[in-house]
Amino acid sequence: MQCSKVVSSDRRLPAHNVRSVRKTVVAAAIAALAATILPLGSFAAAQPSERFAGLLTDIPAEQQIQLATSAAPAEISRHATILVLLSTGYAAARAGTNGFTCLVERQYLETLEPSCYDAEGSATTLQARLYREELRAARISEEEIESRLSDRYKAGTFKAPRKSGLVYMLSTHNKVYNDRTRKIIHVPPHLMFYAPYATQKDFGEFVGPHVPYVVLEGRPDAYLIVNPALIAAALPQPASAVEADTGGHSHGK
Repeated sequence: MQCSKVVSSDRRLPAHNVRSVRKTVVAAAIAALAATILPLGSFAAAQPSERFAGLLTDIPAEQQIQLATSAAPAEISRHATILVLLSTGYAAARAGTNGFTCLVERQYLETLEPSCYDAEGSATTLQARLYREELRAARISEEEIESRLSDRYKAGTFKAPRKSGLVYMLSTHNKVYNDRTRKIIHVPPHLMFYAPYATQKDFGEFVGPHVPYVVLEGRPDAYLIVNPALIAAALPQPASAVEADTGGHSHGK
């Protein structure tokens, strides 16, 4: 399979002031939640998959493409740029037309995170993720990688998202690092909304994954995580269709 090299992740972006998205991100989360509720049966598929049990670098490019495109609705992924991880870093397997970028990334060497970034995330947060893999390919230590990423954010080389937006993570093969338990876990399909520098306190106390919660707290690449199916399952439901019809909402009747 032929892959063209990705444009360097070190390219500088136009200077912009980072704007707060903590209020608008909640409205965006609600809108996306209504449109992307997943069937509760999908949780079974979120269990560990032997097919992708190894490291990301051990997964052939063709399978990486399958995983990457599974992260978003087909209407999004079929027109997105697709990246695959090679021994030298990420490379473009296909150029897209809708501003989205789909790939399998890894916060840590052992994680597996099929993701589709919108245009804002592709221009900001994703650039730091691509740079991380360039450094790993050069055999730079993980500690030094974190230091260099931090320095580049401080210098303005990398930018926090400047407006609200999201990353689709709707694959059933998500293996991520839980920064509360400090363990790598399998998680069900979910959505991630940009929340630069946010902490959990900005959205209330953490009570469980059935309520939106913040990861990478206080960082420029912090996210608000929304699990549509977990939220739907936790909501009280009417006992019957008849009861639902007598709730005082006419819905056009």
